[in-house]
Amino acid sequence: MLKAVIIDDEYYFRQSLKKKLPWQQLGIEISGEANNGEDALDLIRSSLPDLALIDINMPVIDGIELVSRIRSEGIDTFIILITGYDEFKYAQKAIGLGVTNYLLKPVVQAELLSAVTSITERIKLESQENNYIEKLLVARKINDILLGQLHEYKLLKFPHKSTIQVVSMSIQSTHDLFDFDELSVILEEIINEIFIYKFIIDSNGNYILLIGQNGNPIKNDYLIHCLALFLKKIIKRFTCKTYVGIGNKYTNMSDISRSYRESMIALKDAILHDSDSIVLYENTIGQSLSQNYFDKNKKRELFGEVRLKNIQKIQEYVDSLFFELLEKNASEEIYKAYSYDLILSAIEFCESEEVLKGNVENLNDLFIRIGESVKVKEIKKILENSLIEISNQYPKIRSQKKSNLIYRMKTFILQNVFDVDFSINKISEYLGLNYHYTCTLFKKETGETLNEYISILRMEKALSLLKNTNKSISTISYICGYKDQYYFSRIFKKHFHKPPSQMR
Repeated sequence: MLKAVIIDDEYYFRQSLKKKLPWQQLGIEISGEANNGEDALDLIRSSLPDLALIDINMPVIDGIELVSRIRSEGIDTFIILITGYDEFKYAQKAIGLGVTNYLLKPVVQAELLSAVTSITERIKLESQENNYIEKLLVARKINDILLGQLHEYKLLKFPHKSTIQVVSMSIQSTHDLFDFDELSVILEEIINEIFIYKFIIDSNGNYILLIGQNGNPIKNDYLIHCLALFLKKIIKRFTCKTYVGIGNKYTNMSDISRSYRESMIALKDAILHDSDSIVLYENTIGQSLSQNYFDKNKKRELFGEVRLKNIQKIQEYVDSLFFELLEKNASEEIYKAYSYDLILSAIEFCESEEVLKGNVENLNDLFIRIGESVKVKEIKKILENSLIEISNQYPKIRSQKKSNLIYRMKTFILQNVFDVDFSINKISEYLGLNYHYTCTLFKKETGETLNEYISILRMEKALSLLKNTNKSISTISYICGYKDQYYFSRIFKKHFHKPPSQMR
C-alpha cells in the first residue's frame, strides 16, 4: 500500500480530496494531513510518503517553498501541486523543482484520478526497475567474488561455516528464447528445499549456481541427480544443448573462486568433448591431485624461479614434472590435468602479483588450447611457454609499481563506480592506503582528480542511458551511482551545460 499526505490550509477542501477518489482501491492510504507548510515539512520528513498533494497558498511556508525544502533534503516524494491561481509562473517554478503534476482548483475528479493513476503506475514501474537494478548490482558483485576480485562473502547470505560449491552451466540455443526468471523458477522447483543457493549469469554468459550447505554436505551423486532433472525440464521447455561443470566442495568461503575455476575447467571439458552431460572437476583432475606429484612446495619453488626470470629452472621444473608422469605411465588426460592445475596456480600468482588482467584472461584461453591438444609434447610446450611468458612480464611489473597501482585503482573504480555506496574511502581501503595519499597519487600520475575521473564515467553512462532508453531520470540517477536525483541533475548540468530532461 502506497502512502499519501494532503497539505492544504482549508479543512473542507482536504476532506473533499479524500472523498473524490477510491484511494484504497488505487492502493493508496491517506496517512496524514497538515494545514500549513511548517507542519507539512515535519510530516513529510517523518513519514516519507510516496505522494503528497500540496496547495501553493498556505500560511507560514507556502507550497513552492515547501517543495524546495523537501527537494533540498533529498526527499523524492511524488508531488501534485494544487492552486487556485491559473498563473504559468507557478507551474514553471514547480516543474523546475521536480513537481510531477499541477492541478487547478476546483479540482476536477477525472483530472485528479488521471494524475494519481499516472503516479502510481510510475512508482510501480520504478519499483520494478529498482529491483532489477538491485539484482544487477548483486550479480555484478557476485561475479567479482567468483573472480577473486571482491571478498564481500556476506553478500551470498550463506550460513556460517557452510560448505560451498560452484556449478557452471552453458545452455546453448539458436533461438535465444531463454528467460532467466523462468529458468530460476524451474531450478527453484527442484533444489530450493535441498540447498541454499544463488543463481546468476557470469560475465561470460554462463549460468552459475552457487551452493552453500550446512552440516554434512549432500553427495555429488545427488547433486548430479538434481541437475539432471533441471536440465531435463529446460530441454523439454526449450530446444537447446546443455553442458555442466561442477567444482569441488570447500569449507572456506575464500575458496569459492577456486571452485568456480574448477567448474569452468569441467565445463570446458564437457564442451570440448561435446558431451551433453554433467562433468565433475574431480573426474578431470582429481586423480592427479590425489597423487600429489607437484605439490604446493614445488609450486612455490617454481614461481620463485618465475620471479627471478630463471628460464632454465622453469624448463627444468616442467621437464621434471613430465618425466615423473612418464615413469607412472600417465595418460594424456593426466598430463592435461597437471597442466590445468599449474595454470590455475599461475592465475592466482598473476592476481597476487598484480599482473594486468589481460594476461589472466590469456591464461584462461590456455584451458581450451591444452584440451584440444592430442600430443604430450604439445601440452608440455604450451605450459612451458606460458610460464616463461609470465616470467618475462614480471620485471616490467616490478619496475612499474606505481603504474600498476593506478591500474588497480582504475580497475576497482570501473568495477564499483555505479554502486550508490561507492566512495574514494572504499578505494583507499581496497588498496590499503590512506585517503590523502590515494588522491594525491592519482592526481600526480593521471593529471585529473579521482572525483573528476569518477564523475566522467558516471556522466558518460548517464548520457548513453538518456539517449538510448526510456528509463526515468530517477532510475538513471540510481543506475549511475547517485542516491539523490537532484544532486545527480546538478552534476549532469555542470558537466553537459544542460539538464538531463533536455538531453533525450
